[in-house]
Amino acid sequence: MKPVYKEKYPHLFEPLYAGKRRIRFNNRINVAPIGSGATGGGEDSDGRINTFGIDYWMRYIQGGFSRVTLPMEVPIDGSHEHMFNLNPKTCNQMNFQRLQRAVHAFNGKTFVEYIHGGPYMRAGFKKISADDEPHLGSRAATREDLEDIAALFGEYAQWARIANFDGILLHYGHGWLFNYFLSPLTNHRTDEFGGSIENRCRFPLMVIKAIRETVGDDLLIELR
Repeated sequence: MKPVYKEKYPHLFEPLYAGKRRIRFNNRINVAPIGSGATGGGEDSDGRINTFGIDYWMRYIQGGFSRVTLPMEVPIDGSHEHMFNLNPKTCNQMNFQRLQRAVHAFNGKTFVEYIHGGPYMRAGFKKISADDEPHLGSRAATREDLEDIAALFGEYAQWARIANFDGILLHYGHGWLFNYFLSPLTNHRTDEFGGSIENRCRFPLMVIKAIRETVGDDLLIELR
């Protein structure tokens, strides 16, 4: 008699190939972008991954997961919502390369999750959203704001490539900035970024385009 998982999910432990470059994943199981609180100090306050963090993520790969996803926020200037997050731009690249060598030695893959806090940025920093949100202290983003953010994601995609990540996970849900544009419940704009589904997707697609123009097909892009 087959185990239940083999009946319901027969392909769970089979390899998966993704993207134009046919990147191979050992199986269909990966680790979600767990925050710094869960890693018990795997990130220093300046966004550097430390030895504890490397060991932490490697335990998943050694345990059989095909991929780990490291959480990061854009921009990383003290304005992000979470207390500590990794930063490939200012991080010690030597430690990132140590992580990548260890993961890739097991044929594992590494992704970085990029997120923008939008209306949930820390107090004292520019809070923006699709609409004015007085109760959150945020204002409606201008086109210039959105173009700047798209360019910033392109810049951080380049740093992810330099750090030898295999892909980028864009967080488009859970009430963060992109989710505010995608949902008709929070996007009541009357310009090119609101109204129809095509318009509501315009800004999120701008970010994807900026990333692709920067790194080409070198990195996979996944949407959450």
